[in-house]
Amino acid sequence: MTITSLTLENFQKHRRLKLRLDPQVTSVRGASDRGKSAIVRSLSWLPLNDFPTASAVRHGAKLVQVSAKIDGVRLSREAG
Repeated sequence: MTITSLTLENFQKHRRLKLRLDPQVTSVRGASDRGKSAIVRSLSWLPLNDFPTASAVRHGAKLVQVSAKIDGVRLSREAG
């Protein structure tokens, strides 16, 4: 399974985040409390729906959406 892109909208700290992921290795780094773990949580929520929707929605937003391109197919989940 190869994930080549990931988009988060109103997911936890991220208003809108678009990532292009390398098919081999992608790393995410940054200061504490900047949303790195939210990226990992979104990857779990997308296929498994195992993340509580209320806590996924960014403060002040009504809709949360995560989408990814996996093996050439776009997969998307939204709630609100």
